[in-house]
Order: sequence, then structure tokens, then C-alpha cells
Amino acid sequence: MTITGKTNERIISNQSVSTPIIPNEEKKPVVAEVPPPRNFNNSVSDSFNKDFNQVSNQSGFNNMKISKSNPGSAPNTLPIASINPYQNRWTIKARVSGKSDIKTWSNQKGTGRLFNVTFMDSSGEIRATGFNDQIDQFYSMLEIGKVYYLSSLRVNMANPKFNQVKNEYELVFESFSELTLCNESVDIPEIKYNFTKLSKLMEIEKDSVIDVLVVVSHVGELSEIRSKATNKTLTKRELTVVDDSMYSVRLTLWGSQAENYGLNDNPVIAFTNVRVGDFADTPEAYRLRSWHDREGSSATYKNFDSGSSFGNINSSPDQIKTVSQIRDEGLGLGEKPDYYILDATIVYIRQENLYYPACPQCNKKIFLEGDEWRCENCQKSYPKPDYRYIFSINVCDHTGNAWLQCFNESGIEMLGMKADDMVSIYDNDREEFDKILSKVNFSKFRFRCRAKNEVYNDVSRINNSVQALIPVDYVAESNRIFDIISQYQ
Repeated sequence: MTITGKTNERIISNQSVSTPIIPNEEKKPVVAEVPPPRNFNNSVSDSFNKDFNQVSNQSGFNNMKISKSNPGSAPNTLPIASINPYQNRWTIKARVSGKSDIKTWSNQKGTGRLFNVTFMDSSGEIRATGFNDQIDQFYSMLEIGKVYYLSSLRVNMANPKFNQVKNEYELVFESFSELTLCNESVDIPEIKYNFTKLSKLMEIEKDSVIDVLVVVSHVGELSEIRSKATNKTLTKRELTVVDDSMYSVRLTLWGSQAENYGLNDNPVIAFTNVRVGDFADTPEAYRLRSWHDREGSSATYKNFDSGSSFGNINSSPDQIKTVSQIRDEGLGLGEKPDYYILDATIVYIRQENLYYPACPQCNKKIFLEGDEWRCENCQKSYPKPDYRYIFSINVCDHTGNAWLQCFNESGIEMLGMKADDMVSIYDNDREEFDKILSKVNFSKFRFRCRAKNEVYNDVSRINNSVQALIPVDYVAESNRIFDIISQYQ
């Protein structure tokens, strides 16, 4: 399983990450922080319009000054839950709970830039978006965890396709919008987290939004891939993260988050709402830091990769099918793929083309040209490939046989090693290679599969691919069968 992008992954929004501070020679839980705000003078007052015109005439909004303090009495404020498009004058007092990177957009009307920021108070939360000039005006002034007064923003209906914040409205920064840092924030709740243990990820439905508190155990190299949707080159960096549930998972950072990541020494980081987020010095973070220093750094973890994010493989008894039911119910014949669980025994592994030489960045097949391996997709050459599994297995239960296609993550789980290791064993000890494959035969697994109708060379066929697999829990399976029997009594 991965925590990142689409399909099997969850996106981590891009924010800069600071170097950890370690007070009193003790390791402190590290937070992922946004860049520090620029210095502002105390100039938001009744002379705002005069200052605004003077600044805009000189150098645009880049040098706009917003106060860091609240001179005079605090303004009357409305709760976020009361904001609607029919109010002309309002001020809210809210804490910044999330902030995105600056992103670019392009459509038929042109191109531009935007950023999103989420505000919260005791009544709820709301997202605000700034475009183009308002990025220069407001972006650097906003810091996660700080409380602000804000007013004169446009109120729109929220588009749930792009906005997952639980509010039917959203805000848009205008050139005349007002933003003031508030030092009196006792009445605004701190950012709350609902951390999910990594061991529970298989119980979470695909594309759900969660918080995790983890230790970064490994930092991968910065790499690039080409987006199929936009044909643009994207930068990414893969982290391996662990927690005290003794599970590890791969987590992918994108864009400037991947480029700017520079934390070492196994930092403790909160990833919240599928975005890298700040967190205060929470007891949970210190406890996790202490656990990792004491025993976690040398522990052995259970691992699951992409594909195992399709919910809990044990949690849906109604999805468990036999081989005959898969055929009789026509799974995979519809326009959308069907997902099911199959308890079956491996009877044969097709050894031909067990793995392929893959590009280290985009995972597509690469070819040897001279002394280097060439990726036509990335237009780059590499000294060696990263081998990845792709093979078919024949499985059976008491109702029949079926062919399943396995990919890299399933192959690693099934064979207990990476494809690079299998290539080395095949080249040096063919007998050991055959022994590894033979050992898997007649092993029983619970497979989570996807059935989809695909057309290849004008021939339509159902492709059953393995998304995840685990050894069968015979105690749980026995209880399930007893429950079925009891329904007939």
C-alpha cells in the first residue's frame, strides 16, 4: 500500500519541511512546517486605503503590509458556520489548519496560479482560495497553526469535486480582502488529529482521508515521472514510514514537497488530511519518538504496498466468492471493474517472463542499448534496471480453477523477496530459484482481486488481477463458516 496519488494512493499536498530542532539534547518530535512568514509592519488601520493605493502604485501587492498585532479593540466576529453569500460585511476569527503549495492551472481561458488554505474555529471549517496577484498578497502571510482575523472575501458555493472541506461554501481572496494576525487565540480550538495506526490501513476504504503519526525510516531519491493526463514531468520522492503497530508503508511526496524534503535522523511527522501538516508538541508524538529510539529502530515490520488499500481484505464476507461464482455471476463483464475476495490454493506459477526490466522512475519496460538501459518514456538511460514482477498463477478451490495476474507488490508478498533478488538467484543458482517457486505451490491465500473486461488484439477477455493477498486465517475462516451454517438451523 502507498499513501499518495490516485487509484491506490493518497495525495500528500506540498509544503516545505523544516530542519528539526532538538532542545536539551533530546530528540524532539519533528513537525512539517510551512516557510516562515515575511516581516510585516503594523499598518492595517483606518489609513488602509491610502497605504493600499501607495503600495499598488509602487510595486504591486508583493510588498503589501499586514499587521501582526491587533491595535485597539478586537472586531466583532461571526462563526465560520454562519458565513453565507448573502452577507456583505463580516469578519471571522479562525486558525489556519492547512495550506497548499502554489499550483499552476491551465484551460481554454488561459493559465494562472492558485493556492488553498483551510480555516477552522469552534463551529467548523472553510477553505479559501487565492489566485494570481492574491498569491503575492497573502500567501506568505499565512502560517499553519496561527489565528487570523479575515474579512471581505468572496463567498462561493463549494465544489465537492475539488473541495473536501466539510462546508457548503468556500472563500476567495480579493485584492481588497483584509487579513490580520490575532494574538488572542484562546477561544479558537487547536488543530485536532485523529491518528490512524498503519496496521489499520487495510480497514480503510480507498480514497479516504486520514491522519497518521509516523517515523520516517527511509528516504528515497528524488525522481521524475511523466503524467499520462497532462504529459508534464512530475517530481516525486518515496518515503518508508513506520509506527508502533509494527507496520511500514510507502508514502510518496510530490512536487516541491519532494524537492525540499531534507529531514534526517528518523523524524516523527504527522501527515494529516492526506497532506503534510504541522502538529504541536503532542504527547503522542513524544511517545512515538521514545518508542522508536528505544526499540522501533531495530524492529522488523510487516509491509503492504499498493493494492492493499481496497478496504479490509477480511472485513467483507459478502465479497468472498468461489471460482464458480466468479464465472456464474459474470464478474468483470460490466462497464466498471468488479472487486471480490477469493480463498484459493496456488497450484502453478508461470515462470516465463516472471519479471521485466523496469525504469527506476516510471516503472515502464526499458531496453538494453549498448552498455546502458534506455527508457523511451522518460527519454533517459540508466546503468541498470529495477526489475519488477508480472506473472500469472493458476489457483483452485473446491469449485474449479482460475488464472490470476500478479504484479510487483503481490509478487513480493508471495515470494518473500524483490524481483532484483530473484534475478540474481536465477543467474547464480537455478536450483535455488526453482526451489523458491516450488515452495509457494500449494500455499493457500486470501486474494483481493479485480475483474475487468479487456480487449487485446480485438479479442475480449476477463482479466482477473490480484490487488492484495494475505495467508488464510483458518480460525477466522472457521468462525465465518460456522456463522453461515448457523443461519440454516
